[in-house]
Amino acid sequence: MEQKQTNSPEEIDLLYFFRPVSNAFRNLVEAIRRYILVLAINRYLFAAILLLGAIGGYCLRYFIAPAYKTEAIFTSDGIPASYCTTLINNLNELRRPGNIPVLSQQLNIPEEAAWQIQGIIASYSPKDTFVMERRDSSITIFRVTLVLADMKHVEAIQQGLINYLENNEYVSKRKEARIKNLTTQRDELGIRLKSLDSLRLAVNSSVVPRSQGQGIILGEPINPVSIYQAEVAYMKERLLIEERLSTINYIEVLQPFFKLNEKNHPNYDKYLNYAFIASFLLALVVVPLIGKRLKK
Repeated sequence: MEQKQTNSPEEIDLLYFFRPVSNAFRNLVEAIRRYILVLAINRYLFAAILLLGAIGGYCLRYFIAPAYKTEAIFTSDGIPASYCTTLINNLNELRRPGNIPVLSQQLNIPEEAAWQIQGIIASYSPKDTFVMERRDSSITIFRVTLVLADMKHVEAIQQGLINYLENNEYVSKRKEARIKNLTTQRDELGIRLKSLDSLRLAVNSSVVPRSQGQGIILGEPINPVSIYQAEVAYMKERLLIEERLSTINYIEVLQPFFKLNEKNHPNYDKYLNYAFIASFLLALVVVPLIGKRLKK
């Protein structure tokens, strides 16, 4: 007598688990198939939306006036680059027509030059840091991008940005304290150099020459070479301080704004690509809603 084959409980559980998954997958494939068929039926509507989007993106060049976009690189010594970029980016609030006189006052530039500014963007990277000397604080770099309607006042705007940063109350106090500190160090080195001069004369006078051309030193033995070495070290240090005092500016220009001859902003080709992508996504949504539908 033949025995009937029965499914084990494990096989029944797996079939019960995978049946909803397989049904959902088949429904998804069928929905995608029907969606593609709808797009195929309404292909002319789909192409029309793409064409209108491309035409709109191309026509932006006739509504958005071209301008000049130029970039400069500044160095900041002792002031965080994030602080400088925040101050500059805040100037964008003053580009409104009613605030142009305030922008002109902050940058100390003519109002005509302030009207030409269409955008100010400052940025920095924490990795853009280098040290000129061992004693120097880290010098950070930040970039400023200007969008101008006219390049006639670009030099005045650049100098205005430098003055705007350096005349800040916080920066002015730090600059004053730094000058005072360096001046004190320079004066102290001057006193040390004078004392070394006196000591060198005393050492030279204490040497008694002998017939062989050598000498003996009276009193405590002092090496004259060490005095000269200390004097040279003090002199070098004083010269470095003098150099710092002569270049005490916190903000310096590493690369100035280029005075362009041809307008390069905005990038109309990029706008055209964005418009095409936006119209493509719009067509994917709109066509199934307003186009012809499949019969059940």
